[in-house]
Amino acid sequence: MGLIALEGMHFYAYHGFYEEEQKIGNDYMVDVYVKANFEEAAALDSINDTLNYERIQEATKAEMEVKHKLLETIGANIAHRLFDKYEIIDHIKVRVSKIRPQMGTQIDRAMIEFELNRS
Repeated sequence: MGLIALEGMHFYAYHGFYEEEQKIGNDYMVDVYVKANFEEAAALDSINDTLNYERIQEATKAEMEVKHKLLETIGANIAHRLFDKYEIIDHIKVRVSKIRPQMGTQIDRAMIEFELNRS
């Protein structure tokens, strides 16, 4: 079992519960952690036997381009999009952060975490 991770994927997107958030947009950061058995890929030095991390980035980018009200929805959709497409994934964790949310006080980020297990 191993871990493939993409940390700190940055996006400017138009998510938010309030209409203003969906018009103005905000900075977001997404981290995706995938646990999978890529022992064969390592032995064969073959990208075909692992999860190419470009696919993780592409799935994340595609989901970030769709407007959503909740960070929870974004995280769940990214996780399901990857989990349902790639059987090699045993466990996936997705963190979605809204950078400097406008809440009347200084906050570095608001973050959710969503996980799925194959077992």
